[in-house]
Amino acid sequence: MASDQPSHVLFVDDDLDEYLFFKEALESLKIRADLSYLTSCDQLLDYLENPHAPDPGIIFLDLNMPGLTGVECLIEIKKRLRGSNIPIIIYTTSTFPKDIDDCHNGGAYLYVIKPASFSKLRAIVADVFAIEWNSFRRPSKQGFVFP
Repeated sequence: MASDQPSHVLFVDDDLDEYLFFKEALESLKIRADLSYLTSCDQLLDYLENPHAPDPGIIFLDLNMPGLTGVECLIEIKKRLRGSNIPIIIYTTSTFPKDIDDCHNGGAYLYVIKPASFSKLRAIVADVFAIEWNSFRRPSKQGFVFP
């Protein structure tokens, strides 16, 4: 894990199983980060408005949730002072080019398509947490879909 890694991770997905899968991957890699689970974009926006909530170092955001979509949520986050510089990783099953374009244009840092196996998820999580986020530059659309 890189030395500048976020100590607090927000995972936003309405599917508890996805969260548990992700949490298990973090734990199996011995990544030391506090992990918070939110089930909607509304919860995420409320979290970011709460001055007493710990600052997230990174957000993993699903696109397909009830209420605000992930793209709408991404745009709202980037409008807010507290959320404007937080690395946001889109974590979704969508492979639609429009979703990828909308997320890139909306300011997401990376676009991760949810893997089907635990070993692939573990590799993706390891790669994401190896990134030096303090010096990371958002990739062009060509390098946006990760890995």
